[in-house]
Amino acid sequence: MHQSEDGDMENRLANLGGPDKFAIILGCAKSGTTSLYEYLVRHPEICECSTREPNSSTYYLKEGKERYKNLWDWDPSVHEYAMEKSNQYTYPTGVAPPSGPEVPSFVSDLKEIKAEFHFLYIVRDPIERAKSHLKHYIVQGYDVQYRRPADIPWLVGTSQYAKRLEPFAKTFGRENIFVLTFEDLVGKPKKTVDQVCDFLGLPSAPDPPNKNYNPTDGVWNTSLWNKLRDISLLREGFRKIPIKFRSKVRRFFNSSIEEEVGFDRPQREKFVDIIREDVGIMRDKYDVDISGWSVEV
Repeated sequence: MHQSEDGDMENRLANLGGPDKFAIILGCAKSGTTSLYEYLVRHPEICECSTREPNSSTYYLKEGKERYKNLWDWDPSVHEYAMEKSNQYTYPTGVAPPSGPEVPSFVSDLKEIKAEFHFLYIVRDPIERAKSHLKHYIVQGYDVQYRRPADIPWLVGTSQYAKRLEPFAKTFGRENIFVLTFEDLVGKPKKTVDQVCDFLGLPSAPDPPNKNYNPTDGVWNTSLWNKLRDISLLREGFRKIPIKFRSKVRRFFNSSIEEEVGFDRPQREKFVDIIREDVGIMRDKYDVDISGWSVEV
């Protein structure tokens, strides 16, 4: 964006309240949201949020629109979009995940902000996504009933992609939502990122780095870790460790176990029965290629 000096000053005065144009990654958890975010914020016209996932657990949006808009170092002469990602936007509302309280609805809060919104939603084979989500919470040290995944409301609800998107489509318009897949981001990262930029009306982004952000691999015996987390002083000290080093600290205390998180046949069939109609909507309404997914519609 190139403007005259006078135009720059006018824009700065008009935008003292922060961004007026947002690109928000709604989720879905364990579908490549962190990688997508890191690829896109390298774009010079995208302003990165000052805090990771501002509306996952912390809920800055609930503290007021000014508090939320102040999370960006916004320069209207440079930036076209303020970007953030918060996976809890598309967690089932009213259901508590292992990491916190019941998830609220954010749609009405976003609507109160006088700004232009564009939403990105990345989805994945629902069975593989659910496995990764379970592993994620086990690695974090939470007690999850991973042997009965079809009976876990937050897990099933998060995998009902169309149901989670519907409030956003109804309020902000289907045309302002771009749905992409984890499989495409992994297999064709440059092409996929360029498609997102085209949706946002931006020139191509820099080539994505050859890096997978926030992977969840393996399953860990977390009994020692859980005991350490119960000690308040240690818990507070852990929170001061930079995020990129935390997984290494966890693995130092946790031993790897061979058991793989998975679905036995009855649980898989139950899970698929619940989400099958939703997967069909993603194919028909949101043009998602589900041909490689393990859910038949």
